[in-house]
Amino acid sequence: MSQSDAPPNLVLMDACNPEIAWAAGLFEGEGSITHVNGRSQLRVQMTDLEVLERFLEILGVGTIYGPYTAGCRDGYRRKPSWIWVCEGPLVPVVVRTLAALVKFASASPSQRDRSGFHVKWPCPKEARPE
Repeated sequence: MSQSDAPPNLVLMDACNPEIAWAAGLFEGEGSITHVNGRSQLRVQMTDLEVLERFLEILGVGTIYGPYTAGCRDGYRRKPSWIWVCEGPLVPVVVRTLAALVKFASASPSQRDRSGFHVKWPCPKEARPE
């Protein structure tokens, strides 16, 4: 996907924008990068739907799913949670948008993700490239 195909508000945002700085902070604290069926996903899960809706409004991409309720085997009730998910060709665009403010760890070529960004996976010290 070229930048021209991405939502305009996402392409034009930069680290000087306080809204994107807020979104980057939320992603760094609450977000995750996962791989499902060979596709990269960005996710933010939380119990505050309004915060996720603001996050979605700022980035302009992704979908919010939920509410989900966890099982209460221990007898305590849990608040429902929602998940913002972005996947597919927009993942690298979102990563580039947030990259100035979020530290995405670098990895060796053998650990690089196909989406164009690098994720540092836990591995034993002896298995790490020099």
